[in-house]
Amino acid sequence: MGVRFHDLKERNGFREFMERKDIKELLERYRRGHCSDEERAWIERGFTEYIHESKELPDEADWMRANRAIRKGVFRRVNAHLPNKYLYWAVAAAVLIIVGIVWQLPVGRPDPSAVTQAEVADIDPGGERATLTLADGRKILLDEADTGQLAVDRGIRIYKTDAGEVVYEIGGEADHVTALNTIETPRGGQYKVILPDGTNVWLNAASSLTYPTRFADAERRVTLVGEAYFEVNRQYSPNARKIPIPFVVEAGIQQVEVLGTHFNVNAYADEPTTKTTLLEGAVRVTDKTGRFSRVLQPGEQCAATGTAFSVLPVDTESVMAWRNNVFYFYRTDLPGILRQIERWYDVEFDPVDMPVDIRLYGEIGKDKKLSVVLEALSANTGLHFERKGRRIAVTK
Repeated sequence: MGVRFHDLKERNGFREFMERKDIKELLERYRRGHCSDEERAWIERGFTEYIHESKELPDEADWMRANRAIRKGVFRRVNAHLPNKYLYWAVAAAVLIIVGIVWQLPVGRPDPSAVTQAEVADIDPGGERATLTLADGRKILLDEADTGQLAVDRGIRIYKTDAGEVVYEIGGEADHVTALNTIETPRGGQYKVILPDGTNVWLNAASSLTYPTRFADAERRVTLVGEAYFEVNRQYSPNARKIPIPFVVEAGIQQVEVLGTHFNVNAYADEPTTKTTLLEGAVRVTDKTGRFSRVLQPGEQCAATGTAFSVLPVDTESVMAWRNNVFYFYRTDLPGILRQIERWYDVEFDPVDMPVDIRLYGEIGKDKKLSVVLEALSANTGLHFERKGRRIAVTK
């Protein structure tokens, strides 16, 4: 089941149809799978029509609230007496969350070009792949390494667990010389490392994290390129005062300082904006000059473009979608979508007269083969994708 944006007809049909139906009863039957083919088609087409044609499109805050409410089952208690425009949005949000309509494949006979694409262009999705570079220059391919001890670096033992994580064990024989390690994921790779202080870090594709094998007593500092999610382990100084030791992430033009918290940092070099999103606790975000400084609250994101910084509430579930193995798009422009696909499938797009005004909504699993993602993208944009090797031409 699904829709193609460009196949929609009868722009006012959905609103007229909904006027003839009891919204609460219709949503309940849709949820239970008891709708007729006509009703289901109208609801699904109506959602896409609403997203693309309505002048009353909810802003991001409305989208976030609708997401949270519907995921908790509130859609079953929709009040039939709410204003019509609110009801339309409830239907739209419910359909998106329940069936992922935006990214479903089109109904009917497949596009011949899409079928050809599927036959010749299947590329597997990314997986757990990374390289660990030790202080002495040795490189360990983590996805190929056996579980158990990987190396001993200045008395610090490095292990790969059965779960595929990198773990550090600091023994009594470890010296106090600062040694830097770097874990780097390629395109099509992601990995988890547990730092020497117990902090958990998940690296997204095409990212790297540089960190000391033994942190200083006054500060824990790491450098990130790309995207990572941190669950920082709270630590205190060894002296009698037990002062919390700050954890600092240098990422692009942002510097993030925390004591113990959960947050996500997106600092890819090819992205126009560096973003820090707080999920739990508190972090202070500053720029390299020290002119900007802001403490974030859970659910807030600091976005930096050039020298301009802004702080806004965001839907943290959408920010963390990559950790849940999902591509999630909310008003995401096409170049931004293609960059994500490039990093996860290790491909390059060659846009040819590509429209820049396309923005998409929805989600699709990152466990899908490339051909499935491209077919869904083609169905929802009207664009064509032709692959030669790992290069993909994009045409109208």
